[in-house]
Formats: sequence, structure tokens, C-alpha cells
Amino acid sequence: MPFSTGIPISTFSLGLVDGKDGQPVVAVVYDPQLDHLYTAVRGKGAFLNDKPLKVSSEKTLKNNYLSVLGGISNPDFAAGKCSDYVRSQGAIYFHMVSQVYSAMKVATGQFVGTIFGYGSPWDSAAAVLIVEEAGGIATDMHGNERRYDEWSSGTLLACNEAILHKFIDAVKKSPR
Repeated sequence: MPFSTGIPISTFSLGLVDGKDGQPVVAVVYDPQLDHLYTAVRGKGAFLNDKPLKVSSEKTLKNNYLSVLGGISNPDFAAGKCSDYVRSQGAIYFHMVSQVYSAMKVATGQFVGTIFGYGSPWDSAAAVLIVEEAGGIATDMHGNERRYDEWSSGTLLACNEAILHKFIDAVKKSPR
């Protein structure tokens, strides 16, 4: 949507998911505006234009960047409440409109995390693998692993492991 209104944010995202466990095994994301190619293969690391990626090691939300994206079809999560909550914790909140773009900010360490209140696997599979291979973690809204070959009714959290519990708390404090 930003790109269609003249804002230069868009990505192409492709993930290959293992049909047995529903986990992504190969990921490619391309940002044509910045000529950034993000890649990952399970167990081999994540890269931006062939340079290794590493998520942030921050342990707090305070004074750190993060993204919260809503999902109007999610009955258990209100993005506006979540955004208000993380701001009250001192986070610098962005609404990037793109889960993939936000997750790439997490993989590069520029954002401490992203919360995505929508269950589409096509918006998550490649991004999840890149974040995980950059040292991050991706879970559902309760901190559990999810599949990326089927629709999920839950929220996707992508961050470093040190602040995962803060993201889970933010989601818990953001019911509809």
C-alpha cells in the first residue's frame, strides 16, 4: 500500500516451506528501492547483499524502534492498544504497513522487533527465516512456534530473544 501512494516502501518476498513441519527453509526478500537483497537458508545464516545479518541485542523497549501492524480479522489483538502500550514503555513506534519490510529492519538490528496481528503465511515465511537466521526469534502471540504453510489465527512476534517476553506482554495487554 505505501508504494501505491508514492511512498518508496515495497519488497518482493519468497519463502520455501517444508511440507512436513511447516517451517521455512529458504528465504529471499528484495527491496528494489534500496537494492537490498536479503537471503537465508536454514542453518546457514542470513545476509544482506552477502553481508551477515545480526538482530539487535537490546534488552528493553525503551528508546528502541519497533513496528506494530494490525489485523482487523484478529479477534484477540488490537494493534492500536498494543501501539499505545509499547509507547508507554518508551518504545519508538513505527507503523510500516509491511510485515516483511518491518521484519527486515529487525534482521538488520535497526528495530528490536515487530508485532504482526495477521495470520497470512505468505507475509511471514521468508521474513521469519531471515530474522531467525540473523539470531532472532519468531513466535505466535503466546510465544509458541507456528507453521508457515497454513493460515494462523494468531499474531506473529519477531524480535531478539531477550525482549520476547516484553512483546508477549504487549500483546496480552492489547485485547479487542
